[in-house]
Amino acid sequence: MFAGTRTWRERARYISRVRRILAETFNVSSQEIAEQNRIWQEWLDLGDDRGWRSLIGLIKSDTTGDIFKARAAAILLAPRHMWSPFAWKSKEFSATTANDSYVDAWGYGGYENAPNYKISDLSPQLQTFLLKVVDLGSSSFPQIYNRAIVQLLEVLGAEEERADDLFERYRFDDPWMYSQEGGVRFPIFELLEGNVPEKFRQLGIEKTHTVIRNVRFGSQSDKYQLVVYNYASCIENKLDKQGRCPYGAELFASQLTFLLDECEAIGNGHGPFAVWTIDRVLTAIREEQYAKLRRRYVRHAFLKQTCDSVLDRFHVYEPEELTTARQIQRDYGADDPELGVQLEKIIAEGEAWLSKKMEERRSRSERIASVLAKMR
Repeated sequence: MFAGTRTWRERARYISRVRRILAETFNVSSQEIAEQNRIWQEWLDLGDDRGWRSLIGLIKSDTTGDIFKARAAAILLAPRHMWSPFAWKSKEFSATTANDSYVDAWGYGGYENAPNYKISDLSPQLQTFLLKVVDLGSSSFPQIYNRAIVQLLEVLGAEEERADDLFERYRFDDPWMYSQEGGVRFPIFELLEGNVPEKFRQLGIEKTHTVIRNVRFGSQSDKYQLVVYNYASCIENKLDKQGRCPYGAELFASQLTFLLDECEAIGNGHGPFAVWTIDRVLTAIREEQYAKLRRRYVRHAFLKQTCDSVLDRFHVYEPEELTTARQIQRDYGADDPELGVQLEKIIAEGEAWLSKKMEERRSRSERIASVLAKMR
């Protein structure tokens, strides 16, 4: 009962404050608001069944006034359907479900045909309104506001004092960090892939690494290894086949350093990335300033990833993998005897494997040719 009362009061307070922000930002009187409420209800009574897309349509319209765009935007940012500060009849989302899909409407996916709409496209006055709304609500429901915060940071830039305060409201932990069945998500990647100032990207990575390390000592410490490897999987998936990282080598290098630290601390023979991505990883940190990190990663991949799995043990099954092993032998084997011996073993086993497979293919080709010759 008391929890329900508290939630009701929080909801009433939130709605009241958003409405007050709108009145103050656009300098409208109570009489003007009453008239706008009437017009808004007329629009609702038109029966548009496009759900949140109709709200986006209002915001994108060249003829809709900012005061009505603000209403639509505030509904899209409401933490829950029942917390909508303005009348809205859609039942797309229940009163107990966080409003992630509304936030998806701001152009970050979630729907196949979601309109790509950005806060940066809004007028300065409307941006100010949204900044105040996000600042108001993000302390209570931070996961709902992350994507809007990214876009507002893009607008504000690094020098704005408000940007620092806004960044502090960004949430870097997420229940999907602990997923064991796919759908793994870490909020840092939305920040990294947005056009936000570099300092917020760097700070975001530091905060993410702190969150992950804190898992070890928290109530879900049994899931610490899972979180580390989920994070590694997300990073690995960001590298394309040419070893390019969408947010740059420096930030990727800091992530790799963190993962190597954690994998070595765990000490169970697993590596941060699957062995077949070695080429991509080394390409991503190919600059001279990362020479020590490259060596450390190579040593980990070939000497410390001892689990007998296709993800952790480097084996040569294809000519390209043999080429990779030989190149790493040339680069690191001569002045690292331990690594050199391991690479020689891998190369010898790989050469034998490829020779065997080549002979098997040659023999099969001869048999096929023999049979086909009899069928002439």
